[in-house]
Amino acid sequence: MKVIRNLVLMAVVAAFTACGGGSPKGFSKNDILGNLPLIVYKKAQQDSIFKAQSQAQIPKDKNDMATLERLLKKAWKQMEEAKSQYRAEIEAELKNVSDKEIPFSMEEGLGFEATSVKFVDFKDDGEVKILLKVRITDVSKLNLTYPLQRGQRAQFHIPVQFLNSADKVLDEQKFQYVYLDTKNSDDIKNGDEYRQMTNFYLIAGNARDYVDFAKVKFVIPQKSKY
Repeated sequence: MKVIRNLVLMAVVAAFTACGGGSPKGFSKNDILGNLPLIVYKKAQQDSIFKAQSQAQIPKDKNDMATLERLLKKAWKQMEEAKSQYRAEIEAELKNVSDKEIPFSMEEGLGFEATSVKFVDFKDDGEVKILLKVRITDVSKLNLTYPLQRGQRAQFHIPVQFLNSADKVLDEQKFQYVYLDTKNSDDIKNGDEYRQMTNFYLIAGNARDYVDFAKVKFVIPQKSKY
C-alpha cells in the first residue's frame, strides 16, 4: 500500500508539473521566430505554477488514497488540456513563420558559400529546425574529415553561430556536418550543392534572449570556441 501511495503521489506532482497557467510580460514578437519564444517561456511558467498548486493540494495524510486518486485524475485532465493548448499555439504560430528565410553572414576562407538559410519547423520539445543550403566554392579550403571505416562518406564541418541584432552569440553549434555523396576527394567539385539541417532549442532559460534572434553566422572551424 505504501508503494502504491507513493507512486500516486509522485504522479500527481508530475501531472500538475506538465500543466499550464499565467502569462509573462516583456516579450515582443521576433522577426524570425514570431511568438515562439513567448509560447515556450509561458509554458515553463505555467508548469511552475501548477507544480506549486499540486503540492499545496496534496493532503497532509499521505494515506488518503481517495483524495490522491481524485487529484491525479484532475491533474491528468489538465495536463492533456495544457498540452493540446500548447500544440495549438505552436501550430498557429508556425503558419506565420515556417519557411522563413533567415539573414546570414560568413567568414572568409570557408571553401563554400551559403545560398539559403531557412527556418522550417518547431517541435514540442523546443527544437528549432533550420535548413542550410551551401555551394562549394574552393575544395582546397574545405575542412574535410574522412572516415576511418570503409563505406562511410566524407564530410566537412559547418560550424554556425546564432546571433542577436547586436551580433552577440546566442548559441553555437559544435559539430554540423554536410555529408558528401562520395568517399573520393577527387570527385568533390566546385559548384556542388548540399543541404543540411541544423537546430537549436528554445527553453525557459534562453527564450528571452531569442526574442532578439536576428541572423546565422558561418564561422571557420578553428575559430569556434569548441
